Amino acid sequence: MTNIVCPFCAHNEFNVFLSVGFYRVLKCLRCHGMYRDPYQTKVFDKCEECEDKCLHQDSCFDDSYQEQFLSSKTQLEQTRWNRIKANTNIFVKKSKIMELGTGVGALASLMLDDGADYRGLEGSPFFYQQCLRFFPTLKGHVVNAFYPEGHFHQETFDLIVANDVLQFVPYPLKFLNQIITRLKPDGQLYIEVSNESAFKLRAYVRKFMGLYSSAPIHPGHINFFTRTSLKELFDQAGCSISRLFQISLASDRMRMKMTIRKNPSAFIQCMSNVLSLTRLDLMLQLGNYVSVVGIKKIELKGIKKK
Repeated sequence: MTNIVCPFCAHNEFNVFLSVGFYRVLKCLRCHGMYRDPYQTKVFDKCEECEDKCLHQDSCFDDSYQEQFLSSKTQLEQTRWNRIKANTNIFVKKSKIMELGTGVGALASLMLDDGADYRGLEGSPFFYQQCLRFFPTLKGHVVNAFYPEGHFHQETFDLIVANDVLQFVPYPLKFLNQIITRLKPDGQLYIEVSNESAFKLRAYVRKFMGLYSSAPIHPGHINFFTRTSLKELFDQAGCSISRLFQISLASDRMRMKMTIRKNPSAFIQCMSNVLSLTRLDLMLQLGNYVSVVGIKKIELKGIKKK
């Protein structure tokens, strides 16, 4: 018997999926969710392990890089914003939107510019300050908090956006259960997470590209998702899935540039073109998952809808 329990479903039987140094990645035998052991979040102090791959310290982000970074980041988030609008079919100017994990505020500024009634949460004090520094118009729209509880006067929203959040947040089911209470009855939750279905192959690619000091996983990720574990998580949270599909990372040059913090080499650009044309990275399960979910509508037998 073990005192380690799955953060997705609280089951205590697992397989050791990967063992690296002082931590392991475990896979639950019930829900197939994968998680880091020890289960410690790094959401507020990523720089301990990822060196200059984040913006947590001044040494990670100097003024000479600022203009280039913001331009690239805004282009990247414009692509994401277009994808969000296309897959949720929201009428932006009449929609209330909450974003979890605002980061430096690039996506938030685009939503606000389009006329959305926007609210955002950013858990890191550093990113929160950078958000207001880079996009002053977000003042009053973003709060320094990780959970929505106690903020925005218990407003409900047409759309809640969580990009690259579930990988970091402790106990994702508890987190989902809390945020869906802030959805309107016909509201939608848009989520992007890394697809870890081909976990070991993805780890090899990260090592090949020299990411995270050649570590097999992102130093801040404590939850790892596959299609099966995502669907199981949404089902437990009482969500209905309207869309669940992969997007390519390797064929997105701007995202690649942001990840490696420099222009991709000729070889990497060539590989990017091959992957874009063949969609091989998606066939190999090396993309990210996009999920659009809503609250399940429960109908009692014998009671007709009015």
